[in-house]
Amino acid sequence: MKKTLANSGILTALGVLSLVVLLLIPLPALLLDIFTALVLIITVLILSSALSSKKSAGFSLLPSCLLILTLLGLLIQTSFVRLILTQGEAFNGLIIRTISSLVIRSNEIANIVVSFLFFVLFTAMIGVLVVKGATRAAEVAARFTLDSLPGKQMSLDAYYEDKIITQEEHKIRKSKLQQGADFMGALDGSTKFIAGNFKASLFITATNIVAGICISYFLNAEPIETAIRIYVPLSLANGLLAQFMILLRCIIVGLYVTKVSSKICPDKTAELPEMCN
Repeated sequence: MKKTLANSGILTALGVLSLVVLLLIPLPALLLDIFTALVLIITVLILSSALSSKKSAGFSLLPSCLLILTLLGLLIQTSFVRLILTQGEAFNGLIIRTISSLVIRSNEIANIVVSFLFFVLFTAMIGVLVVKGATRAAEVAARFTLDSLPGKQMSLDAYYEDKIITQEEHKIRKSKLQQGADFMGALDGSTKFIAGNFKASLFITATNIVAGICISYFLNAEPIETAIRIYVPLSLANGLLAQFMILLRCIIVGLYVTKVSSKICPDKTAELPEMCN
């Protein structure tokens, strides 16, 4: 057990170190595309786990995974901004270019304006409905779980004193109650990072647009329309990618905090706390 914990600590330290390296060292677009694909694959796998899980605390590492994915997604977006601002029209990020071609289709000013309005509506929908809803749902679920914990523990103590359950069952169920409360508290904390990531993503996208236009117009002496055609589509594509990953993480949180076990206990102890989980 100690060896397993030590290995997990080493892996966590390496993960944090890789995040710092990703932020400080300029990475090529191909490597960022690979990181983005890995983050999306892991997120989809966690989403499938949330859909198949029969109880809310079925994946104890979920809060830590959401936190790492959130930080990694934020650093990937920031690294893409660095490449977009330094390379401009020569930027060759495959994922960003693909999103830009699918959403904006052409670099005409009218299409860019329509795409910008779509980005505003999309982010408003995510912020008002999804992020705020997931954050509130996780907060309420954690509060109710923590408030009901003492009563459930007292009920288990009463069942044990009345010899309805054995000492081993008593320990196991109290441990499950505590694990469920810890899980919901940690999940509530991870949603705060997701909400902060949403706000930071909007700020990064706006900064990318403004800085790109200023660099193109004032430093490179290019026409303002050329600056808009170069930097706005790439910046919007980068922002849409970040918002889409935030949307997936919020859906995962919403699925877990609203999960209700559908298992029906057939025996007479069905009313015991956490018996069906």
